[in-house]
Amino acid sequence: MSEQRDEAATGQHSNRSVDRALRLLRMVARTDGGASASELAAATSLARPTTFRLLATLEENGLLDRVGHRYVLGGELARLGALADQRTGFVMRVRSRVELAAQRLEETVTLSVRRPTDELDVVLQESAQRVGLTVADMVGQRWPMHASATGKVVLAELDESAVRRLLGEEPPPVASRTITGHARLQAELAEVRARGYATIDDELEDGIVSGAVPVRDDAGALVATLAVVGPKHRFGLAACRDAMPELLAAAHDIAKSLGASPTDTGPAADDGGRAHPRTAAAAQGRGPR
Repeated sequence: MSEQRDEAATGQHSNRSVDRALRLLRMVARTDGGASASELAAATSLARPTTFRLLATLEENGLLDRVGHRYVLGGELARLGALADQRTGFVMRVRSRVELAAQRLEETVTLSVRRPTDELDVVLQESAQRVGLTVADMVGQRWPMHASATGKVVLAELDESAVRRLLGEEPPPVASRTITGHARLQAELAEVRARGYATIDDELEDGIVSGAVPVRDDAGALVATLAVVGPKHRFGLAACRDAMPELLAAAHDIAKSLGASPTDTGPAADDGGRAHPRTAAAAQGRGPR
């Protein structure tokens, strides 16, 4: 009966299946940590067979992802959102600053947005030079969190049990120097918290070096990451570390565009290796998660 009433209320020129699919997408977007098919059917008053069919179609097209039995927004939405946001919104506001960082560093700089599942979607890429085959076009892509600099920034926000739940007991190797053991990974994440940025060297792809810093909102929550990536033959680990002050400055400016205060943009390690007070608190379990 509820679907019949829904159909009667649908506009003359509307497609009911599309309308229902959009209702499901919006409902998933409003949930914290996703929702099951049964929960979505109840919340939208759709029949369970209809709900399952629409969810399967949305998942097949990348608009939804399934984590266990729960549905969350998919990476294809981030890609489409980035394309739709060429003139207005967040990407438009920060594009010039990301482009400036890429020009100053003479390498590729990316902005990734944090998802409810703690994964990251690349929504903006500005390149001063070509990087390589695998990472030449990164918008809409996601990388293994334990093997990417952006992923390490997010993992550094989480406690060890949350990291294990997210990665599983044996994170798989991706390249020749991928960190796969949790003990080594936790030691690496402690360094990320202390210095305020993450790096990788032959961990995501052999011959690729990258560094990433956090972008926080005015409440101090991690909402995005800013990363620089380049081939090792011209952008080694030392050069990557030298690039961090510019990347941190860009993250500071991007955070200001979100309305954050200067101290909320993430830690900025100085020449003595001292961490921002926010990072020191996080390293002791008192920082934002």
